[in-house]
Amino acid sequence: MIGKTLAHYEVTARLGAGGMGEVVRARDTKLGRDVALKILPASVANDPERLARFQREAQLLASLNHPNIAAIHGVEEADGVRFLVMELADGQDLQVRLRSGALPLEDVIAIARGIAEGLEEAHERGVVHRDLKPANVMVSDAGKVKILDFGLARAYSGERSDEGDPALSPTITAAMTSAGTVLGSAAYMSPEQAKGRELDRRTDIWAFGVILYEMITGQRLFDGETVSETMAAVLKDPIDLELLPSDVPVAIRSLLARCLERDPMQRLRDIGEARIHLDPSAATRVLSGSAPRSEAERAPKGRATLLPWALFAVAALVAIWFAMRTNESSEARDPAPLRAERYSLETPEGTSFHLSGANPGPLTLSPDGSKAVFAARDQSQVQRLWLRDFQLELPEEIPGTEGGQYPFWSPDGRAIAYYSSSDLRIAELDSRTNRTVATAASGKGGAWLDDDTILFTRGPISPIELLDLATGESRVVTRLSDPPAANSHRLPRDLGNGRNFLFAARPLQPSNDAPVAILIGDIEGGPGRLLMHADGQAEFANGHVLFGLEGNLYARPFDVEALEFSGPPVLLANGVGLIPGAALTLLSASGNGMLAFHPGERTTLLSQLEWIDFDGKKLGQIGQPVGFGYFDIAPNGKQLAFTSFDNRLGTGDLFVQDLESGVRTRLTFDAADERHPLWSADSRSIYYLVSGPTMKEVRLLEPDGRGDPRIVYADSTIVSIDDVSADGTLLAYTAESSDRTTRRVFLLSLDGSGEVRPVDPEAGNSGSARFSPDDKWIAYASASGSGSEWHLYLKTNPPGSRKWEVTSEAAYWYDWHPDGDRIYHQFASPDILVTPIDLSGSSPAIGATRVEIEDVKAPLSDLHRFRIAPDGQRFLMLSGDNMDDDQPARVILNWPQIVREAAR
Repeated sequence: MIGKTLAHYEVTARLGAGGMGEVVRARDTKLGRDVALKILPASVANDPERLARFQREAQLLASLNHPNIAAIHGVEEADGVRFLVMELADGQDLQVRLRSGALPLEDVIAIARGIAEGLEEAHERGVVHRDLKPANVMVSDAGKVKILDFGLARAYSGERSDEGDPALSPTITAAMTSAGTVLGSAAYMSPEQAKGRELDRRTDIWAFGVILYEMITGQRLFDGETVSETMAAVLKDPIDLELLPSDVPVAIRSLLARCLERDPMQRLRDIGEARIHLDPSAATRVLSGSAPRSEAERAPKGRATLLPWALFAVAALVAIWFAMRTNESSEARDPAPLRAERYSLETPEGTSFHLSGANPGPLTLSPDGSKAVFAARDQSQVQRLWLRDFQLELPEEIPGTEGGQYPFWSPDGRAIAYYSSSDLRIAELDSRTNRTVATAASGKGGAWLDDDTILFTRGPISPIELLDLATGESRVVTRLSDPPAANSHRLPRDLGNGRNFLFAARPLQPSNDAPVAILIGDIEGGPGRLLMHADGQAEFANGHVLFGLEGNLYARPFDVEALEFSGPPVLLANGVGLIPGAALTLLSASGNGMLAFHPGERTTLLSQLEWIDFDGKKLGQIGQPVGFGYFDIAPNGKQLAFTSFDNRLGTGDLFVQDLESGVRTRLTFDAADERHPLWSADSRSIYYLVSGPTMKEVRLLEPDGRGDPRIVYADSTIVSIDDVSADGTLLAYTAESSDRTTRRVFLLSLDGSGEVRPVDPEAGNSGSARFSPDDKWIAYASASGSGSEWHLYLKTNPPGSRKWEVTSEAAYWYDWHPDGDRIYHQFASPDILVTPIDLSGSSPAIGATRVEIEDVKAPLSDLHRFRIAPDGQRFLMLSGDNMDDDQPARVILNWPQIVREAAR
């Protein structure tokens, strides 16, 4: 190959070869520079499918532009040879350098930091190396670090071999990039990689730890005679960090311990934390061993996950200090600008972020950036709000906020508004008290204005209202029918000029550019003005509108007086999380230049329906997860009706599935929102609720396609339809009052008369009605007033004046057993309870409630419900809707500096 010319590249020397192909040095005669060419193996170059995958990977990797990553210049073909054109990294690879033994600690820190910085850049852009090893790290004579072959393991499928040096073994693969694949070099594989499981950035963090150990000790951590033996060592051999030299600082020992956790859930989550440990400004302290012990080092084993919180607290205090300095008297000299810094942020041990399309609670910064609030679930599956004051060491629960979602701050940062139990509530942080300020069946975000008014929404299909906290009165300030016509307005954000706000709309006809319309609203009312389209809502901070588009996070300068953009957008970060159906970009910003977001993309309610017997044993699931919403089993036990959510519109469509064949049929395709399917007694028709901007209708559809849906009843106040009587004469539904302060259960006659009567006119609130199997009784949930606890009650059918309380425990979701002698119910606990009822006398005899099934892992949300099969032998329960997220949140301090640098 030496002396040959490929296109305009003259090959001058051979650099190496391996399972990834031959690498040569060449001269680019067009640009007059030396480059490295990687000649692709024939197994890749001659396979169209694998070559196409490889080219897509190369395009992604070409977007990486970082001084510690060897750049990819292009993919070329000449004389039937395909090859990569890459940056030529001069120096010596780390594998060769390590043949002389351990490195001086100063060199270890410098090289490790260079690797960490390169990995951090790639991970931020969603790229995982998966074949990190000393042979892929080049170190120049001046100490400059370059990571080679970044991510290329995704594109190759070499042959597995048990012979040769495990540290230099070819990339091992089994089935390309799907689950079950094994990729990487054996001595540096993560345990999950050796098992062939799906991989994420944590596999690179493991390899980083193995390399760091080898640089310090001069010995490989895992070293068998064959690849198989080495992989076995990776999976089972003990990792004894006591063998490290005695002069290794405790901070480095702690870092190694976090990187080398075999359980990826316990491993260091973000390589940026390693970079912080290895920061040059702290090098003197680290080398001298005088660095203060971190939270992870002080904590007992099992609390290492608090490290990111401790680091973030320090960083946040720096940012607050900087904000205070920049707000000092104009006569004072401006301090030198701090560069933008990136950090990671985790929940307390045993909890995870709660990021669901039904009731999310993403991390939300206080106006001054000194605190944050977020929703998290603990191991008992209880969701509540947590407060993180960055001047304190640990986050703390906010009392009384069980079920809290969509939190937002008061302007002074002393209170938090949030939605819970069909209400808009306020938690006062100083007094630790909670109060209800409005009813909101399923509110979607809000903004607390300086004049003590709140912009909020009542539910998922509603406009935005302005609530006066002093009087409790509210008025509508947006109209869904105004252009662009939408099925929902939500997530209002204050623009700070005393009048205008941003809000997100889900148009009935989404734009091809992005599904969500961002509009400028006026607190005096009137049509909103279209500003832009985005993936989700927009935030406003530091004179900029921040928004997500195609998974990227941008900031664009905005003039609040002219109400228009005043400059181009600037990219701040990649891989920003999104809940599409909720129109929610997982993003928050404060006034001191702090920005927080959750990474990755979520889908709205990627859930599963599972069969569970009365012993709690799982019996099987209903097909593949599709975002199941509301559901009902046909009385004949042969069919299932359910709704599934359209992520682009955020609305539900109606489906039917045959429970024997598994055949699934979609019945509706429009932009309206279909929910609450109910089978008729003969299992031939489905009642369901349809919601649009200006109407709510109960419709009836025969799923065999013999006719169009027909309207049974129309009423704009309907919240849900709950049940159909066994004789087919009555439909129970829940509706809200005209002022939206209460909700009650009603019975609609299906004989064509349209007669409606309330079940319990004296109840403060009622809902979720179900007829007994013999139609003689009606069960329903009721609460004495807004914010009160829900309990189950019984009345006769037709309803009389007397009622009986079924449960002393909180209950809302429930179902009768087909035998009619007991009710199974569930609310804020993962347990399913049962209450026996004897209905043979003139009055019901209600027995003691007991736990029937312990610890059912089902989502506690507005979709938290189950049905008992008509044969009475099993439950069908909603579960697994990816509501929790173990990934750490990302924080950018002083993000306006990124904007300033981009403007230069």
